[in-house]
Amino acid sequence: MAFEVHENLRNARTTCCDQLRKSLEESVNRRHIEPSGECFYYHLKIEVFSETSRENLTYGAIRNSAQNINIPCPQPVKDTCKTFNGNFTWFKGKNLKPSKHRESLWVNNAKKDHEDIYTCICTWTHNHKLYNSSGSRRLFVLKKAVYEDVKIISPTTREQLVKKGSSIKLNCTVYCGINAERDCKTTWWINGKPAKQMDGYTETSTLDIKVPSKETFFTAILTIAEVSAEDFQKKFQCKGSGFYTTNSATLSLKNDESFTFIIVFLVLGVCLILFAAVVVKHFLSVRPYCPPRRCNKGTRC
Repeated sequence: MAFEVHENLRNARTTCCDQLRKSLEESVNRRHIEPSGECFYYHLKIEVFSETSRENLTYGAIRNSAQNINIPCPQPVKDTCKTFNGNFTWFKGKNLKPSKHRESLWVNNAKKDHEDIYTCICTWTHNHKLYNSSGSRRLFVLKKAVYEDVKIISPTTREQLVKKGSSIKLNCTVYCGINAERDCKTTWWINGKPAKQMDGYTETSTLDIKVPSKETFFTAILTIAEVSAEDFQKKFQCKGSGFYTTNSATLSLKNDESFTFIIVFLVLGVCLILFAAVVVKHFLSVRPYCPPRRCNKGTRC
């Protein structure tokens, strides 16, 4: 019997809440009278949301990696509070932040534990009635970043040997700092123009954050499908940029003649060997025939 009564009360409460929500969500007209006596009518629609909808009703997220993070009260709440000379209070999740009564809230020495939904509530009075206006923002504390001067890791030389007609990949790698993926980029330029906008060249890029050091590298890979004679006359420039600085390195392609040199060397070597064989054969053919001599006992040969 007790269980039955409890179920009936719960069903009645649910029905009551549903009816209240439906009645509040109906469109209504409201009247406003100015001090001058002029009267205005407003069309007002009220929507009621459940507690689980709170995440979708924030005034945008704050994503920051600074040591101290400022959370401003949403502008509509701030405007209402200034108009009616209201008072601010702040909540972190469902917990009141005592002694916080400014229009913005500072989170000092921000850590992951500080991530939550922060709600700014303005309490104001109109016609001797008390009202509350509120707005929320979700805080995300990002990893601390250390931005350093951009360093060119590759290329390490000013010249690159390559055979005409072959394909080649050129790496442009820069180091930007620790957790420094923001604005860390590289790209190849050819004779002052972006390589990725030129025919015959393809550029791809990758961001690499080492674990656990969090060192941040960015690499642009320029692929030349077939090296032409004109490529040996061009200047290839690796350009890198970071949060504060930029850097660059210039590379030239040189025709790799090492294979041709090896062939020439081998040919010359074979020719020398053949020439030596001919000389030896000729020397043996012109040498006079000397029969062996017998020496008598006690005489010299």
